[in-house]
Amino acid sequence: MRLLITEFQDFFDPSVPGLGVLRLPTGYGKTELFLQFAEMACNGNIERAVYVSPLRTLNEDLYRKLVQRVPCLREN
Repeated sequence: MRLLITEFQDFFDPSVPGLGVLRLPTGYGKTELFLQFAEMACNGNIERAVYVSPLRTLNEDLYRKLVQRVPCLREN
């Protein structure tokens, strides 16, 4: 994983309230990091994870990845 993503993961403490914002170039790994946070939220390790994207196609692609990867989001 890239250096800034690794540093963010090292800095992130789910027990401390606050806001984490990542503004990084395309292809840097933001989506992969969000998927990890979504899994943590699904497992109850963090309260929530929010991903914001201005493009509908990115949102639809992320939704497909979430449903495939995060068990608590799978439809029964």
